[in-house]
Amino acid sequence: NYNGAASQTIKGTTYVTLKVNNTAGATLGGATTLTTLTIGDVTLNSVFSDGGFTITPQAGSVLNLTSGTYKLGSAGTATTFPLYDTINIGALTTVEYASAVAQTVSALPSYVNLTISGASIKSLAGSIAITGNLTIATTATLNPAGFTVTGTGANTLSVTGTLQADQVNFNDTYISFETRTLNAGSTVNYNGAAQTIDNTLSYVNLKTSGSDTKSIT
Repeated sequence: NYNGAASQTIKGTTYVTLKVNNTAGATLGGATTLTTLTIGDVTLNSVFSDGGFTITPQAGSVLNLTSGTYKLGSAGTATTFPLYDTINIGALTTVEYASAVAQTVSALPSYVNLTISGASIKSLAGSIAITGNLTIATTATLNPAGFTVTGTGANTLSVTGTLQADQVNFNDTYISFETRTLNAGSTVNYNGAAQTIDNTLSYVNLKTSGSDTKSIT
């Protein structure tokens, strides 16, 4: 159980149960094999980062993201979400794809809060559902790659970086978000084929690319 008050480096080795209860953050220092990973079961808002190292779950593996943030990737390495057999993601938790190089966003059963950060393009591996908030940070780009993002409940889409919209229109890709905020410096790029530009949004930077015609209603 890494539960220090300052940031910690987690030894890369084999664990039965690895716990992180550290709000300052605990980061893997090497490739790791484990059966159970638990984040924030004692200390609220704990932060775990894989540091760009691979996690290999064993048979019967469990992820308990109880409270806090699970970060994937480093400045030079784009890790993917490990294939845990059981995934328990609690309320008020965040999964953050933080690599500075191109990274794939896993199609989990459901995210609560999802953050896209790092100076790179993050592409969806499949359609995803978010029960909380989707945040795209400065310098980051989210590319749906033909899939959809569905927000359920009282949630917010907040963009400071770049959001690509490759479906027929913006709402076909990002539907059901109660609040959609395009912050200063943000860009929405309609990069599909024939598309209709969503006129319900107030854009900061609006870009069109890809093939065919973009229409304004």
